[in-house]
Amino acid sequence: MVPSRAIAATAWSCLSERLRIRSCATRPLLSRHAPSRRRSFARTRSDIAAGADASRTSEQDDGSRLRRLSCRRTGQTNEPGGERAGIRQVPEPALPARRDIPGDRIMLLSALIDARPPRRHPDLAPVLAALAGAASSAAETIAAAPGNPEAAVRRIFAEGLRGTEVAAIAWDDRADPEPWMPGAALVLALCPLEGAADLDGGMPAGTLFSLRPAGSDPRAAFLAPGRTQAAAGFVTYGPRTLLTLSDGTATTTRVLDSRGRTVRPPVLLRVPEAGSRGGAGAQAFPLSLAAAAQGVLARGGLHRRGDAGEVRLVHAAAPVALAIEGAGGAATDARGRAILDIPAAGLHQGTPLAFGCVSEVAGLARSLDADRSPLFTPRGLLRA
Repeated sequence: MVPSRAIAATAWSCLSERLRIRSCATRPLLSRHAPSRRRSFARTRSDIAAGADASRTSEQDDGSRLRRLSCRRTGQTNEPGGERAGIRQVPEPALPARRDIPGDRIMLLSALIDARPPRRHPDLAPVLAALAGAASSAAETIAAAPGNPEAAVRRIFAEGLRGTEVAAIAWDDRADPEPWMPGAALVLALCPLEGAADLDGGMPAGTLFSLRPAGSDPRAAFLAPGRTQAAAGFVTYGPRTLLTLSDGTATTTRVLDSRGRTVRPPVLLRVPEAGSRGGAGAQAFPLSLAAAAQGVLARGGLHRRGDAGEVRLVHAAAPVALAIEGAGGAATDARGRAILDIPAAGLHQGTPLAFGCVSEVAGLARSLDADRSPLFTPRGLLRA
């Protein structure tokens, strides 16, 4: 009887011998295929490395392309040795300056830019900036307030002009000028909102203003002829809020945003000639005098109102006449006398007003002179 241990040892030795023989038989086959497999493994590793290099190169190209695009937008360079390698972030645009900080709106509204050297006045800039800011707030109030917003707009301008250096303000609804800052160099005649009755019909309204040197007697300064104005203009409230400003030698207009800043640089205005709009003659204009003046500056034409003298000389006719003459047009009392040459007998004196292209305004004066009394002239058919 063979012990079980001996049987197990014999079986293990036979199995080991078989495995050794099989290993020896397959070793030549493995040795023949090993180089090709090593070469395939090497090719695979090289392909992976080449792909990684290509990917890195593509990423670097994309990064340099983005850096060039970013530099082109920012106007700066971004080399690897600079502040930061890689893609440069485009800086966000700066926020507009606050209303109480002098910014580009003061520079664009300043008479130091708009006016020519003989008419420059250093005190105009802050007053014009305050008027622009108040006009922007008034535009929002007009758009949101129901009914007639005249009282609200007047409060807005009174608050916006608080602290500005004007000796007195002549409001259109006050009998006498209101003292504002004694000793200031300017006086302001202001009509905060005119043409408000047209707002319900979707027509524009406007603000009219006139700045004059105060002199020794601020009240007398308001009554001087309109040619003494340091600057004047008007604001129109419609689809856009437009501020038109003149010193008598040039007239510019600009679009205001909700903060009183200019949306784009001011545009120099010229009254179109009679033939440039396809025909002469008077046009239909809105009730607002500021909107009517803006229409003449944009399209030309002839506008006439106040035959019985309803247009206020100080608050309305004088600032419109300064803007029209600054743009190469004419503004008269419809009889040939320039509005800017008429002194005011009182703060609320009225006058007829006709303005537009020079040739059309002159033609209106000739036609009115001819129609006065054609039958009772020295060579007429009848005698008085």
